[in-house]
Amino acid sequence: AGGGGGGAIKINQDTEVYAAIVEAGVILSHHLAPLRGGYVHVVEGGGAVSVGGVTMRGGDGAFLEGGGVVDICGVEGRCELLLIDTV
Repeated sequence: AGGGGGGAIKINQDTEVYAAIVEAGVILSHHLAPLRGGYVHVVEGGGAVSVGGVTMRGGDGAFLEGGGVVDICGVEGRCELLLIDTV
């Protein structure tokens, strides 16, 4: 809801927010356009994911810079995460 209606929160930013549940063995890929960045936040779960070779667990977060493909790899159990793609 671009206008903030329907329960959505309006922000004044060129942003896309994605949510996913990642299990061990699953790889999610996201392309960040040039000059865009982002943020990955592992919301909860008893498992772990790897982002850029760094293992992340519930409560962890990481900034993404420089565009390109970001691979989020499930390495243990199951995790719920948010990926925010922004300028």
